[in-house]
Amino acid sequence: MPKKPSFSLIDVFTLETPYATDFRRLLHHIVRAGREREVKSVMVTSAVTGEGKSTVCALTAITAARKGFKTLLVDCDIRRAAQHHLFNLPREKGLVEALADGAPLRNFIKKTTLDRLDLVTAGRVTSAPADVFDGPRVADMLAELKFFYDLIFVDIAPLLPVSDPMVLSPDVDGVLLVIKAGETDR
Repeated sequence: MPKKPSFSLIDVFTLETPYATDFRRLLHHIVRAGREREVKSVMVTSAVTGEGKSTVCALTAITAARKGFKTLLVDCDIRRAAQHHLFNLPREKGLVEALADGAPLRNFIKKTTLDRLDLVTAGRVTSAPADVFDGPRVADMLAELKFFYDLIFVDIAPLLPVSDPMVLSPDVDGVLLVIKAGETDR
């Protein structure tokens, strides 16, 4: 069995990389949108799988933390969770467990190697992923966490295959739709 890499995305993404400017620009637009109305939670999704939404979400969260924002990334893509891989953290004891236990989501926050960036992983694999977002529980958790964080990024499943983003979108302050240039159909 291959050995799991011992580094995270934080270790390989620096503000000096050529594409880091694009993530600073994206963060600037998110923060600037917050001047007109409060934008503390941003859901990141795409139309279909494979467009890079989890990577964009992670890199934007890293950029925010490095720019001094107390940042939380929540992996709500429970069907194809990726954030635990990107940050080299265990998937378990995350969102699914918080919802199942009825415990506060803050009890399931994991520290990353970056001082101002925390992560809530997706949690264990569940046989009923569609039921996770039923009811107000996730919205209540996000509302509570806005008190503790400057920015919250929510990585969620793509729009077309499942309804999760549509169910959760009213409970976040903004939605970032990632498209793959030259490949995503209009």
